[in-house]
Amino acid sequence: MAYTIRKRIKGHSYIYRLESFREKGKVKHHYLEYLGPEGKANHKESMVTKLYRENIGPVGQIMAEELAKAERRWPAEWIMAAMREAVINNQLRWSYIDRIIERYEREGFAPLHQEMVRMLEADVKFLPSSEQGNHRAKAPPVAPPIVASSSKTFATGITGLTRYEFEFKIADATKLIASNNPFTFAPNPKYPKELQPRLRERVATRLQVENIAANLEPDALLTDYKSIDRGAPIVGSDGVVESGNGRVMAIILAAKQHPEVYAKYKEALKAVAPSYALSVELVDKFKVPMLVRERLTKVDRKQFVEESNISTTIESSPIEKARTDAAKLTLDMLTSLELLEGEAIEDALRSLRNKPFVSAFLSKLPANEQARLVDAHGVLNQDGVRRVAMAIFVATFRGDVGLRLAERFFESADVNVRNCFNGITRSLGALARAESITASGDHQRDYSIGADLAKAITVFSAIKKTPGMTVAKYLAQAQILERELTPFQERVLAVLDERCRSAKHIGSILSSYAQLVIDSPPLSQVSFVPEAKATKEQLFETAVKRATDHNEIPRLPVLVRVHARR
Repeated sequence: MAYTIRKRIKGHSYIYRLESFREKGKVKHHYLEYLGPEGKANHKESMVTKLYRENIGPVGQIMAEELAKAERRWPAEWIMAAMREAVINNQLRWSYIDRIIERYEREGFAPLHQEMVRMLEADVKFLPSSEQGNHRAKAPPVAPPIVASSSKTFATGITGLTRYEFEFKIADATKLIASNNPFTFAPNPKYPKELQPRLRERVATRLQVENIAANLEPDALLTDYKSIDRGAPIVGSDGVVESGNGRVMAIILAAKQHPEVYAKYKEALKAVAPSYALSVELVDKFKVPMLVRERLTKVDRKQFVEESNISTTIESSPIEKARTDAAKLTLDMLTSLELLEGEAIEDALRSLRNKPFVSAFLSKLPANEQARLVDAHGVLNQDGVRRVAMAIFVATFRGDVGLRLAERFFESADVNVRNCFNGITRSLGALARAESITASGDHQRDYSIGADLAKAITVFSAIKKTPGMTVAKYLAQAQILERELTPFQERVLAVLDERCRSAKHIGSILSSYAQLVIDSPPLSQVSFVPEAKATKEQLFETAVKRATDHNEIPRLPVLVRVHARR
């Protein structure tokens, strides 16, 4: 718990920010930062926020919420060390910092990272002691701000394999050649038709642009994300907008219909201009000033525009979005999802029988996000399918396991691998409940099968892509070479290979295993008759046997209803 205190020395008051925590039954206090003399101290801005603002980028409302959320979740020294790594690697974006912190969470906060924090806090001390005879408050230093000596920047492509050079400029948004008229949304006859893959005149897209205009977030348009699909729009030397047509239209729309909202963007633009080596005076020279990136790298223009418009549901900040979406899915919702034998999850999500499930999920999203995920008929588009599927996997398998499974699902074209995923989908209700009770510690944690499935399917997918390689050959080689999988994961791999032609069989095995976990005695249960607890391997073999012998398959609660085709 963080709080501020006033310390009075020789008639002067000074403000500090501390954090209290409990350790070995005792309440201890940890110094976070010095805020300054009373009356001048900034009680609202934490050291983390100040460090981000002076080294990474502007802190608007969205970014402030992200930082506050991070401070509640992780120690401040982790966040500061991650920022320092990001600055050293010239990756000045929050998604990169977030991934570093998650690495700390997985691998531990190494001494190297602790040394980084010590370097940051070397001069951050309490007031000098009375022996020193100097009671003047000393403000905590932060890493020196990154001052732009050039307006040049760069960004990586969607795949991360391409790099493009740009130059920041302040342009009049009304003079740029956008794809559509921002007021009527009619196609702009001056805009090259081959460069616009999206139908901007669609009602869904129009709603999205209007929503951006009404709720303009300056930091989302002024932060240098080093990405071609976010931040300031990208234009060619001729003023044609190559990436960010919707953002350009929203700025023009905001200036006309929401002047008070646009005024905040304009002020933020003046504040950030020096950090991009741009003159503040330029902002007042244009009718509707806007920060843009002019492309310097020579490219095939059509291919570049296509790349910048690729859906990046998985690549761009998948962790936060998927985790947020997963929290919207209840166990009842997962249980209601229906999948037919031989049916792909994409088709199932677009079917009428699963419309209540999809509608329930979409109803929990903002209107502008809903518009991006459906087509003109209200049916999930490809982006929508990806978004919902990501949420399903992460809701069932917590943490990075769900994300890895979802990524494998979308990248695999092999029918056998797809059948494995469809089998998982058929057993989602039971698996979600089993994974939940193991993660909470109510039942044995090692009963969790999510990480084992993710690893086995990753190897299975790689085997299917390798000419001449089979699971049998792989397992035989594993006996000689260093093992990539645990013995249990190898057994899961073998079972998936044996039954990969039927999603129904795989679903039956996983549902049976999940039910065995659910029915296992909780750890809190006290038994007067000592008995050996079944291992994960024993439960899995029991599930395989029950699913193999149809006459012995237990009558489990119907968690995912399966309908035969008529």
